[in-house]
Amino acid sequence: FNPEIQTKGKLMKLAKIKPSDCEFIDEMMTYFSKFIHSQSDETPTPPPDADELQDVLNKLRDWRNKFDDRPIPTNSN
Repeated sequence: FNPEIQTKGKLMKLAKIKPSDCEFIDEMMTYFSKFIHSQSDETPTPPPDADELQDVLNKLRDWRNKFDDRPIPTNSN
């Protein structure tokens, strides 16, 4: 247990975030939330099939790789 918040080396990565990243994360949260949150018995959401899930996981992996490879913008002031 460590009560301290650890930010060293992590905060600078926030500068890499673009509006398109936020849109992608919103899209993924919406996609996955329908399987996690309560559903009505009348209109249940079936789980994704293996191919659909693989496609979504590939999108997440590709986004993460691109984000990791993106340089941190420098301050030009």
